[in-house]
Amino acid sequence: MASCHPSSCESDENTVATLRRRLTQPFIPVAAGALAFAALFCAGCGSVKTDVALDAPVRPHWRVLVLPLDDRSVRREAMENSIYGATGSQGSSTVAAHGVSGAFACQSSVEIISAVALRDELDRVKMTLMQAAMLDSGKACDLARNVNADMVILGRVPRYENAWVLFVPCAKVALVLEGYDPSTKQKLWSAEVSGRKMFASEKQLAFDLASEAACQVQAHLTQPVTP
Repeated sequence: MASCHPSSCESDENTVATLRRRLTQPFIPVAAGALAFAALFCAGCGSVKTDVALDAPVRPHWRVLVLPLDDRSVRREAMENSIYGATGSQGSSTVAAHGVSGAFACQSSVEIISAVALRDELDRVKMTLMQAAMLDSGKACDLARNVNADMVILGRVPRYENAWVLFVPCAKVALVLEGYDPSTKQKLWSAEVSGRKMFASEKQLAFDLASEAACQVQAHLTQPVTP
């Protein structure tokens, strides 16, 4: 078996180590820069803007119907490039609406009309969930009166996806919501929420954003319960 002199083997090992360092050193700043770009791209941020009508009624308790949200404008197909990709948003109509329902249900003054009651009413009037998502405010109020709601919430889903850059996932959500009084068809409030968050699901982000909007709305529409 061939062998090498100790000093010769030592020299070869040093050469290999030097080559490895030379190959690795340029890669380190490139990788660090790429990861920094991914972190910057997916850095968490959020915006919640609400506008409540000055003449909106104030009550101690609200019975609220949340309709499916119109998701026709969101991305339908998933996309994937070499370093960037995003999920499709098909089906976000009811999923996003569930997040909004949960957010408002957490408010002490709000009672959410159940999804079962909504489906029963839609079956009665021979309407699908997709059709309910596309109702205008007047017809939405008509539907809400049939289930004895004090408020109906409808809206749109401009964005509802999970994107990634270099394997760093980031949820991205944008919702446009409106609340109406079914008895008068008056717009009570409107809200625009949007945000992105690393390592989060779209459902959780939608709930978090809608929760902040619900808090702001409740502060204007709720009167304290007197003992």
